[in-house]
Amino acid sequence: LYAHQHIDLKPIPGLDHPFVDAEIAAKAEDAEKKNAEQAAADAAAERPPVLSSRTTQTLKELTRLFQAAPVLDAPAAPETLSAL
Repeated sequence: LYAHQHIDLKPIPGLDHPFVDAEIAAKAEDAEKKNAEQAAADAAAERPPVLSSRTTQTLKELTRLFQAAPVLDAPAAPETLSAL
């Protein structure tokens, strides 16, 4: 989906027609624009404008739990059992 966005495709040496026919490319571009517009509209419709109060409470509780969590010590260096 995002593979060729914002880059210039260059012709491959040795190919007579490295790019797709202009008419087919135009149709594909129109279809891609329609799909992108529909996807953006769907995403906007699904996304609430603000967090619910329950979500806000949950995030605040998680913040409190993370801040109260004990600091973990770095793991001990591995013991060398043999040196060859």
